[in-house]
Amino acid sequence: MMAAMAHDVFVSFASGDAEVAREVCSTLEPEGMSCWIAPRDITPGDSWASQIVQAIEASTALVVVLSDETNRSPHVAREVQRAVQASVPILTVRLGDATPSTELDYFLGGEHWLSVPSAGVAGSQRHLVEALVAMRAGGGPGASGRGGRSGVRWPVIAGVTVVLAAVAVVIAFMAMPEDDDGGPAILTSADAEWTTSTESRIASSPLAAGDRVVFGSDDEAVYAVEESTGRQAWRVTTAGPVRSSPVVDGDTVYVGSFDGSLYALGLQDGAERWKVPTGFEVFSSAAASGDVVVVGGNGLLAVAAATGEERWRFATGGPVNSSPAIAAGTVYVGSDDGAVYAVDIVTGQQRWRFATGGPVYSSPAVVDDSIYVGSTDGTVYALDASTGEEQWRFETGDGVNSSPTVSGNLVVVGSRDHFVYALARESGELRWRFETGDRVESSPTIARDSVFVGSNDGSVYRLSQADGTERWRFRTGGAVISRPAISGALVYVASHDGILYALPVDA
Repeated sequence: MMAAMAHDVFVSFASGDAEVAREVCSTLEPEGMSCWIAPRDITPGDSWASQIVQAIEASTALVVVLSDETNRSPHVAREVQRAVQASVPILTVRLGDATPSTELDYFLGGEHWLSVPSAGVAGSQRHLVEALVAMRAGGGPGASGRGGRSGVRWPVIAGVTVVLAAVAVVIAFMAMPEDDDGGPAILTSADAEWTTSTESRIASSPLAAGDRVVFGSDDEAVYAVEESTGRQAWRVTTAGPVRSSPVVDGDTVYVGSFDGSLYALGLQDGAERWKVPTGFEVFSSAAASGDVVVVGGNGLLAVAAATGEERWRFATGGPVNSSPAIAAGTVYVGSDDGAVYAVDIVTGQQRWRFATGGPVYSSPAVVDDSIYVGSTDGTVYALDASTGEEQWRFETGDGVNSSPTVSGNLVVVGSRDHFVYALARESGELRWRFETGDRVESSPTIARDSVFVGSNDGSVYRLSQADGTERWRFRTGGAVISRPAISGALVYVASHDGILYALPVDA
């Protein structure tokens, strides 16, 4: 294994704070402070744990994002402990009013905290940069390039905290596009048929099934509301944020939680039928086929649909945040190790593996003999479903976390470069693209000759499927990274503002 390259800053965070951690990197790196952040800087094929240890020891500082989720993450605790053991200085970035757990407080109590006025995210980011620059200039790493190993400690800034609450929401509104006179219709909350609120942001994609709309929330619960009114039918509490999107098979809802469990719940009453520990935070959505349910976590886990009894596990080189797709007896899924896998659904044995240039959060779309999937390397791939052989690739301007949607001869997908792309299914040639005001991590839904897709600019857009012309947009109070759901005359949109909106499709 190659030794880790030296970086200025190792960023430690819980999975639920990945967006904030990325904002820390995007703030520091333009200022010449290189960051090491997982899974971006993980080398596919090498040991995940070994790379983490080497990266911490090769860094000159560790920035830990502190939140309530951090306190529940054993991974962050181990990373902070390793930094202390290696004499790597630690700077704590606190979200809201979170306080460290007893275990973290033991390591963080004497380390550096940073204070900024409550002037918004931009001001906080500037203070973060200035603090690290000041710390380095005032007594940073010596000739050895290692903060503690050189015998020089960075100066202590006492009693200070960085508050970066609601980063995604504020940035979304800063980047929101202006209305153009004579442009597409701009919908408001007054146009919604109904809304329902949760106690935190919603990253889970809503699913309409029967007379229910089911979704998860970062308030650690799964919700089902009446499709016609939005009134709550039931609420099931888990022990962690629910960003997994629910899947319904028959009268059962399958959904994962950051508490590391996969749940089987009754669609009508939310009654727990079984609960299976996966051994890892579950961001992935499950896929059900016959009597088997498959979900991502620390690799792939397949269980019996009726009982939750384990059928098999498949190990990848990193966590699986991509949601599996099942077709013709094969499970297709992406992994943080930078690969797409095809696994036999009965035996759990690998059929093929295709390596991309970065972690794969995008979920594969399987149509006929091809699968379509994006990668954080900024590329959309078309692969032969039987062999994994590349058929074509299309490069965007940034990472592709969005999952492709296929309709007719089009493959539609979003990119972190702010664009929605429509590509020819057979060749990958660009048919049209549409620019939003921020990253597009939402996966598109295609219905009624239209593409419905969210953006981190806080809007959901209805675009013409034929040419990408904007028909209407609806502004929420936060980033929209979930997939819109269509049922009848309504489109359901979940937002980081913690609200589920029911909008008329033909507004």
